[in-house]
Amino acid sequence: MFTLATWFLEIKSNRHAIRAHAQLGRPRFESMLESVLGEVQLLPFLVGAILLLAGHSSGYYCAAFGVLAIFIFSTLNIWVLLVEIMR
Repeated sequence: MFTLATWFLEIKSNRHAIRAHAQLGRPRFESMLESVLGEVQLLPFLVGAILLLAGHSSGYYCAAFGVLAIFIFSTLNIWVLLVEIMR
């Protein structure tokens, strides 16, 4: 349930980001890539929740993979922001 609520918020955020990118004249490919990567990060949590509801303990591994994936993507985003700020 929490994953679906988060996915809804991600979609809503992506709509605003795509509009903002269009107003700034940024390439459409860039905003679509950001949107897809943001939504793909939630898939391990959704799969993990489904597996746990089905009674498989491997859902914990999916959730752990999701945490690691979000940590890696967030670290990469922070690195890009820091490099852009230092210019």
